[in-house]
Amino acid sequence: MFPSKSAIISGGGRFVNNYSIYLDGTTDYINVADDATLDMGTGHYTLSVWAKLIVENQQSSLIQKRVGSGQYENYGLMIADGSTSYNAGKKLVCTNLGVSGSGNRIAYKSDSDIIVDVNWHHYVAVVTFGTDIKLYIDGTLEASTEIYGSTPTWETTDNNQPLRIGESNSGFDTEGHLDEAAAWKGAALSALNVKSIYNNGVPNDLTNPSSYATDQSSSLAGYWRMEEGTGTTVADSSGNGNIGTLANNASFNFEAPR
Repeated sequence: MFPSKSAIISGGGRFVNNYSIYLDGTTDYINVADDATLDMGTGHYTLSVWAKLIVENQQSSLIQKRVGSGQYENYGLMIADGSTSYNAGKKLVCTNLGVSGSGNRIAYKSDSDIIVDVNWHHYVAVVTFGTDIKLYIDGTLEASTEIYGSTPTWETTDNNQPLRIGESNSGFDTEGHLDEAAAWKGAALSALNVKSIYNNGVPNDLTNPSSYATDQSSSLAGYWRMEEGTGTTVADSSGNGNIGTLANNASFNFEAPR
């Protein structure tokens, strides 16, 4: 076992990160039931997840809330395999797809710059609704919006489907480890805030105001630390009660960014 590396938080306490969730790339994921706090409406939002990916050329949904295959309304952050028309030659993708199918806003990152090296990396998508989407890897801005669709507009992505971590409700199963997933509603995190929560590769407590350059802890819609270490559920540390349930063979693992 590796010794824990922990961040010191205000008041002298320590924030310890010992576990992640391992997914085998077939049917494993974390399921979070539909809730109004997870529908982003027409407001800003931010998605964040730590990932240690094993397979490079695989469609891997990191965190996504979407209706089934062939439908539109969804938001999420994923690693694409670069094989389909909308992501040809691309890898890291944030989708903000509206109900009409034409109100699509997508941010891409070139596949040549996506890191699959069996190390932990921090992926963030910041959606400033009506303006743009920004993608960050390890605290650094890497890409901004490209548009997909003939008459693109900004539309709500609200739907009645669960949010899934490690799968998209339409496949795209992740193989590897995921940890410290979070979603902020009504908040487009600044570049300084993204750098702060990356924290030089050591996750810190997103409920703690001092973890941010400018506090956004109250905007957390869901925050899944995956620190249980055993069992079949993942607590929501945001306080909104959006508990995750491990599906199929998803399991806790003593492997974490620290």
